[in-house]
Amino acid sequence: MQEWYEPSFHEAREQQRAFAVLFYTPMCGSCHVVERQLDIIAETVPELTLVKMNLNYLPKIVQTYQIQSVPSVYRFDTNGVVKRLTVIDNVTELYRELIVLKKKVKQ
Repeated sequence: MQEWYEPSFHEAREQQRAFAVLFYTPMCGSCHVVERQLDIIAETVPELTLVKMNLNYLPKIVQTYQIQSVPSVYRFDTNGVVKRLTVIDNVTELYRELIVLKKKVKQ
């Protein structure tokens, strides 16, 4: 999974791209599990933009999106809608939440 930094994130938001972000910290064991689930989804649906961002370096983003725990997965739609995904305990539910981005990918 590709690692994004703050400039890439803001560029994608400004371009109104559809994508999902795993906000993580390196020492978080659960984050590694969710990352693997997202890797499976990315292999299944390669046109989805699924990325990860290390919260240790993102204080402004943490504050803006009120991220209080990791792992946190946020879905960003092309129309600016942000959704924090609350069901990240299995790959099937995560897939259902993220597959809607496929319809919103700008060609």
